[in-house]
Amino acid sequence: VLVIDATINQKAKYVVPVINPSKTYVTEFEGIDVAVGFNKITEIKNYIGITEEENLNYDYVLYDIDSSESFNNYNIEDSIEKYFVTSFDLYSLKKGIEILASTNKEIKLTKVYFAREVHKEDDEYLNFLAKDYNIEWNEEKIYFPFEMGDQTTIAENQRVSKIKLK
Repeated sequence: VLVIDATINQKAKYVVPVINPSKTYVTEFEGIDVAVGFNKITEIKNYIGITEEENLNYDYVLYDIDSSESFNNYNIEDSIEKYFVTSFDLYSLKKGIEILASTNKEIKLTKVYFAREVHKEDDEYLNFLAKDYNIEWNEEKIYFPFEMGDQTTIAENQRVSKIKLK
């Protein structure tokens, strides 16, 4: 497995330990290779010493992206499986939809929700935000019952533009 951190802030470099950090590197962590600092798959291939035409020697390559630039640079449209991973705060929802809006092709996605409770209204709200884009949602949804403290209340407050305390 290779995880490519193609996020703007490159958060993996702060979380995944590395012996010799540099601007770009691939390191192994808990049996998973992690690539940090690269802008395109060809840069990773060059780093590990294979040609552009060769395939990466991994069963799975997972991309963590948070920008339309990374979406396009890594040609995510042509990935076999695509997942929309989100919590329900407005930033996460709208930023994710903004990235997907950069494509003209229809894109089929599986929803992955980071929330202890997912209400029907939460799912409907995401569908509402995505309604004007070429997004087809898979019926299957994946849930990570992640406790985010007050995040649920924050997301509700953002959505209704009010402050409710719990």
